[in-house]
Amino acid sequence: MAGFRAGNERAAEFARRHIGGLISEIIVDQRQTVRKIISTGLESGRAPSNIALDLVGRVEKGKRVGGVVGLHSRQAESVLNMRRELEELNMGYFNRTLRDKRLDGVMMKYIKEGKVPKSEIDRSTRAYSRKMLSARGEVIARTESLTALTAGEYDAYAALIESGQVRADQISITWDATGDSRTRPAHMALDGMTIGFGEFFRSPETGALMKHPRDASHGAHGSDYINCRCWMKVRVDYGKNLRGEN
Repeated sequence: MAGFRAGNERAAEFARRHIGGLISEIIVDQRQTVRKIISTGLESGRAPSNIALDLVGRVEKGKRVGGVVGLHSRQAESVLNMRRELEELNMGYFNRTLRDKRLDGVMMKYIKEGKVPKSEIDRSTRAYSRKMLSARGEVIARTESLTALTAGEYDAYAALIESGQVRADQISITWDATGDSRTRPAHMALDGMTIGFGEFFRSPETGALMKHPRDASHGAHGSDYINCRCWMKVRVDYGKNLRGEN
C-alpha cells in the first residue's frame, strides 16, 4: 500500500518524540537502587568510600568499570546478592549465568579454602555488574526500537484513515505472540485475539489497555511491554461496505 512507504519515517518520528520512557523509569528506579546499596553496605559495616565505588565503579587502566548505577533495582539487588554469596562461601554463586566463568576455578579454590579475598570478590562483582548493565542496555534498545516500529506502523494506518483511503471499521488488529518458552503467559493469552482499529487489548496480568504490543501510552506497566517480542497482524477488509456488511 502506497501509504506505508512512510512507515519507517513514522517509526523514526515516534522515536524522536517518545523514546526514553524506559530511561525515565530507570531514573526513578535508580533512587531505590542507590538507597538499597547504601543501606546494605552500611549494615555490613563497609566504609562509605567503598560503598561509593560499588555505586559508580572503579577505575582500571584509565577506564571506569563496574558499578550498578544504570541497573534497575532487581539487577542491582542481584549484584549485591552475588557479592554476599562469595563473602559467605555460598556455592549458589556458580548457578549465576552472568558470572565470569573464567574465574570459576579460582573462586572454587578460595571457597574450598574457606575465604575469598576481597580483591577477588571486587573483581567478580565488577564483571557481573558489567554483564548486567550490558544486558540492560540490550533490553532498552530492543524494546524501544520495536516499540517505535510498531507505533510507526499503527500511525501509518491512522494517517490512511485520516486521508480517507480506508475506514477505521475496515481495519482489524490481531495480537501475534512469539509463542516460545520465553513468551510471558499474559501475552500467550492474548495470542490470536483480534480488535478493531482504535480499540484496545487488555493485559490479563495488569488490566492495562494497549492499542498494540508494547503500547505504553495508556498506562501499561513495564511487565506488559519491556522485552516484549510480540507483533501485530493488521487486516484491511476492502470488501466491507458502509453498513459494515460483507
